Amino acid sequence: MFTEENNKYWTDFSATINADFEERKYWHSAKAIYNYKGYNLVFDDYIHYTGGRATVGSYVTRIYCKFVCSKKIYLKLEKNSMLSKFLNLFSKNKVASLNKILQSNYIVFSNEDNIDKILSKTISDKLVSTKIENLFIDTKDGIWGDNLQQNMYELATFKDVSKTDQNDLQKIKIVFEEIIDQLENYYHIKTIS
Repeated sequence: MFTEENNKYWTDFSATINADFEERKYWHSAKAIYNYKGYNLVFDDYIHYTGGRATVGSYVTRIYCKFVCSKKIYLKLEKNSMLSKFLNLFSKNKVASLNKILQSNYIVFSNEDNIDKILSKTISDKLVSTKIENLFIDTKDGIWGDNLQQNMYELATFKDVSKTDQNDLQKIKIVFEEIIDQLENYYHIKTIS
């Protein structure tokens, strides 16, 4: 499952971004936990299992940050493709962005009509350049299956590979920092105490 090589990977990344390293425990991957203004940005590996007659596991690198907000926030970005357009043809909460780069690269779902105040042009450009395919802000049972307390949210994304290039992870860290700044400005989010 998770090996000593995995520990070394996250130890090295922790040192690179000046984050805390959390060693692998039980079935959980090692982690790099970066503190940005009191918000913990967690970088680790995750195995997603799909069931049926045969169970299949796939490794992903995940990046997430939990925060508290008294307002309702919902955001889901999904990479634009013919399949995603078809599957989401009649989906609720689909919103348009004034940002053409964001609009042409993602299908955006939100309870917020003016999504551009969360995802500025600068953030959208960085999302596209980091090749993020999905981005979420939600509270429903936690994005990774952990139940969240009332008014607690997760900002999260993942890459469909284990050992994502560390330069890409650093770019995603910067995107998360900018999104957190926007959420603080417009939604007055708070750190988890």
